[in-house]
Amino acid sequence: MQRTYAADGSVATEEYMVGERLRHVTYHANGEVKETGWYSESGPEGTWKQYDAAGKLMAKARFSEGKRTGKWVLRDPVSGNLYKLTYGNGSLKKGEELDGQGTLLAVRESQ
Repeated sequence: MQRTYAADGSVATEEYMVGERLRHVTYHANGEVKETGWYSESGPEGTWKQYDAAGKLMAKARFSEGKRTGKWVLRDPVSGNLYKLTYGNGSLKKGEELDGQGTLLAVRESQ
């Protein structure tokens, strides 16, 4: 396991191998997990998640061979709006914006 530390001595990042993939975890200053994900030889791989300092899930994304893929969900920390994005072959195919109550505000589709 490899760790990096913040100036105050707290753990900032941890990385360790699980089979052929590298597990990556970063931490907020308060010790809560900030981000988790995996790396393979081709870059980010599998599911990545980001959390706010209170531990609330703010983003969930997927990568395949280093490219964005599948459904992504992101929450704006200020407005609370939710963004649902769909990627294919590394490119954005569709995006939806919803307000905090789930009302659809905007849709964008790409070719």
